[in-house]
Amino acid sequence: MISSLEDLIKLQGGSNSNPRYARTYAHLSRMYLRVGNRDKALQAARDGLALFPDDKELAGQLKVSKGD
Repeated sequence: MISSLEDLIKLQGGSNSNPRYARTYAHLSRMYLRVGNRDKALQAARDGLALFPDDKELAGQLKVSKGD
């Protein structure tokens, strides 16, 4: 699942043209947390927020990833 999400992010090419792309970053962050990789979870959430700064799901995922 993680590799599929990483591949999808590559295909999206850092584009923020479609708001649904933010979900990919949020899902990837959640998957990293599930396998115990907090650093990568934080990075996925931060990368997503860099493209989608107003996305509430990503903001929430960043807090969860930080352990807030």
